[in-house]
Amino acid sequence: MSMFPRPVRPSRALGDLWQFVRSRTRHEVFFGFLAVGITALWFVAIFNKLNPDPEYKAPPVFYAKQWAANRTVADVRAQQKKDLPGELAAQREREEAARIQRQRYDKLAKQFGLD
Repeated sequence: MSMFPRPVRPSRALGDLWQFVRSRTRHEVFFGFLAVGITALWFVAIFNKLNPDPEYKAPPVFYAKQWAANRTVADVRAQQKKDLPGELAAQREREEAARIQRQRYDKLAKQFGLD
């Protein structure tokens, strides 16, 4: 007496499965296939998630400059002018000139009591 059953051919195993499916009612077969399909879907989703994306690129690293604590305001503004691109620098200069002009008008209005 052997402990394991004799080897089964794949065609015979499929025949047994087909016979089992034919002996069931229509709703049992439907829900059986539905259960197997949902389980297979879960396995596919899990194994898909386990494989990391090979095209992952780390975000760029930005380094901040270290500045001396005793810098003057003039040093800061000079560095800011160097760092700005041309059009932005021109726009910043126009805004600075307009701000200075407003300060002059405000000072003049205070002198004449036109607050």
